[in-house]
Amino acid sequence: MVFQDDKVRVIAAENSHYALMPADLRKRMKSYSYRIETPRGFTGDTRPSDAVIRLARHADVLVLEVEDLGEAEKGASDLGQQNHWSPECSSALMEHMRQEHLDLRDVGEMATKAEVGSVILYHYNAVDPSSFVGGVRKYFCNCLAG
Repeated sequence: MVFQDDKVRVIAAENSHYALMPADLRKRMKSYSYRIETPRGFTGDTRPSDAVIRLARHADVLVLEVEDLGEAEKGASDLGQQNHWSPECSSALMEHMRQEHLDLRDVGEMATKAEVGSVILYHYNAVDPSSFVGGVRKYFCNCLAG
């Protein structure tokens, strides 16, 4: 628990967003997910994480970042060309995107395992936002609805 008063309780768990970072940097750089009870709940950037699933258990709302890996790959390629990156540098960025962020399936599966009521998506620049909703819906059993 990181905060509590008579109206709000905030619980944090370190997530797995920096899993690929060297151990010495992981000691200094942390990424956390938060559950905000008002009496409802939330989270942040991560890859699939059992800690986040436990933290979000039975929340009415789960806020998760999501990436379109196809768009991310185009963006990494564009950045690499603009900045004259080596192929290894561009490859490292894409490995970060694949290993330390969530795709549509990851979001749906985490939300289902956490048995949340609904999901809010952020951190994406979707060409077609409705495709993201449909993509998550394929993997998300909204167990609290209905």
